[in-house]
Amino acid sequence: MEREIDFSHILNGDGGKLIKEYANLDPEELEKHVKHIAHQAWAISKYPCFRHYEFLYSALSHSLLYEQILAQTRAGNLFLDLGCGLGQDIRRLVQDGAPSANLIGLDSTEEFINLGFELFDDRSRLGCTFIVQDFFEDTPQLDNLVGRVKVINSSYFMHLFDWDTQLRVAKRMMSFPGEGGAHYWF
Repeated sequence: MEREIDFSHILNGDGGKLIKEYANLDPEELEKHVKHIAHQAWAISKYPCFRHYEFLYSALSHSLLYEQILAQTRAGNLFLDLGCGLGQDIRRLVQDGAPSANLIGLDSTEEFINLGFELFDDRSRLGCTFIVQDFFEDTPQLDNLVGRVKVINSSYFMHLFDWDTQLRVAKRMMSFPGEGGAHYWF
C-alpha cells in the first residue's frame, strides 16, 4: 500500500471494539494486527475497503433492521452474507448473540475468508458455514439453501456489478427465501 492512512477513528469505534472484544486482542497489538491483515488483503485485491480499513466497519449492525435480523437468526432462521469478505458482519452478529450455526458467508475468494479467521482469531470456535464460490454458480452447497434463507445481506456485494448484473443478482437472491419471504439488506 502507498501512504499510510490514519484509521484511529475506526479502531476507536465499533470496528476496533469488535476485534478487541470478540478476538480478545491486546489493545496494544490492535493497530499492528489490523495493518497486517489490511496489507495482505490489499495484495490479493485492490478493493478500497482494504486501503481505507473500512473492512472493520459492520454496515449491517447500523441498519434499522438489525434487531429484527438478530431475532430471525435467534429463532433458527438462516442468514446469508453475500460477498462476506473477511466476515465482519458475521462476527458482529455472533458477538451480539446470533447462533453461528445459522450464519452462512459466501465469497469467491477463499483467501479473504482465511484472513477473516486470522483477523478475528476464531477458526476453531466459529461455527458458521463459509461457501467459496461464484454466486451465479449452481452447486449442491448453494442449491441446498434455496427456500431456506430468511435474511440476505448484500451490502458489500451489489456495488461490485453493473446494473444488468445487479438485476441478475437480485433475481437469484429471490430464489433463496423460504416460506414467509425474506429480509434483504442492500
